[in-house]
Amino acid sequence: MKKAEILISIFSFIAFMCYILLIDGGEIFTTLFLLCFSLFYLVCGFALFNGIQISNIFKKQSFDGFNSLRIICSILIGFALSIAVLGVMYGLLTFAGVKVMLWKGLSALAIALLFISIEFIINKSDLYKSVLPRIFIWSVLCLLLFEMPQAKILEFKYRKFPNYVQAIKNSLSDPTNKQLREKMEEERIKIFTKIDQEGDH
Repeated sequence: MKKAEILISIFSFIAFMCYILLIDGGEIFTTLFLLCFSLFYLVCGFALFNGIQISNIFKKQSFDGFNSLRIICSILIGFALSIAVLGVMYGLLTFAGVKVMLWKGLSALAIALLFISIEFIINKSDLYKSVLPRIFIWSVLCLLLFEMPQAKILEFKYRKFPNYVQAIKNSLSDPTNKQLREKMEEERIKIFTKIDQEGDH
C-alpha cells in the first residue's frame, strides 16, 4: 500500500512539472493522478494506516484486532486526506473555487486530528504514527496554497507571456465579466498557437 502511495506521489509530481513546463497533457495528467490520489485515500485509507495488504482489504479477518473506534477513525482520516488532496489539486491548477476547497481540506484535516487525539486517549494505539506525517504534509500544502495569491503559479508558468498573465489577473478580479474571460481565452490561444509553431520548426 505504501508503495502505491509513493508511486502516485511520484507520478503526480512529474505530471505537475509537465504542467508547469507547458508540456502537452500536463494539466490532464496532473488532474488524473491527483484524483487517483484522492480516491486512494478514500478507498484504501484504512488499509494503508493499519498495515493491511491490498489483497486482504476485503477479507473479514483483516479487521480482527481493531475496535470500532479505530476503524471509524481510520475511515474518517482517509476521507479527510481525500478532501485535502482535492484542495491541493484545485490550488495547483488554479481551478475556480480554490479557496473554498482548500478551506474544506484544512477543516477536514483539523477534524481528523481531533479524532486521532480521541482515539489515542481512549485506545492508546499507534494509529497516530502512520497518519500524523500525512496530515502534516497535506496541511502544509493546503496552507501554503491557501495563503498564496491565486495567480502566483500561473505567473510562474506563463512568465514568458505577460499579456496572458495580466488577462488572467483581470478575469480573476471580475469573474462574471464575459469580455475579460474572452480576452483571457484569446491570449491563451495565442500562446499555444505560438508553441505549436515553434514545435514545427
